[in-house]
Amino acid sequence: MILQYDLLSPFPFPTTLIKLRLLFILYLSLLQDLFYFFQTNLIKESIRMGYNDFGDFYYSHGLLGDAFKSYVRTRDYCTTSKHIIHMCLSTILVSIEMGQFSHVSSYVNKAEQATDALDPIITSKLRCAAGLANLEAKKYKLAARKVGSLSLSL
Repeated sequence: MILQYDLLSPFPFPTTLIKLRLLFILYLSLLQDLFYFFQTNLIKESIRMGYNDFGDFYYSHGLLGDAFKSYVRTRDYCTTSKHIIHMCLSTILVSIEMGQFSHVSSYVNKAEQATDALDPIITSKLRCAAGLANLEAKKYKLAARKVGSLSLSL
């Protein structure tokens, strides 16, 4: 990709980066406007989905702290165990990338409590995350048990 420079700009930033930054700001303001509409109407499902959209947006742009906060805020609006598991898996993913393995352990435990929505793939993902958290905590025996109990279907 060839970067173009705007010669009239007082800053030597490529114009493509400026356009990307403007698109970032525009999309974020659109998400915020939709979210505030849902919040004023007190639609629980829409508020939860709005926080998920914020989390996905921040995660895709590398803002892991903001993504973590957004995913955690969905907890108050989860109405089914499937919602709780989705929140936990999203939070676990961001926590692993941030290196916050204490969060990984707590959200794995929270997701395992919602037993009615656990299928074998989700169970394997949770065991893998628990194994990573145990490895980081230098609990090698527990990590081996968690990873050893993974199904081979993954």
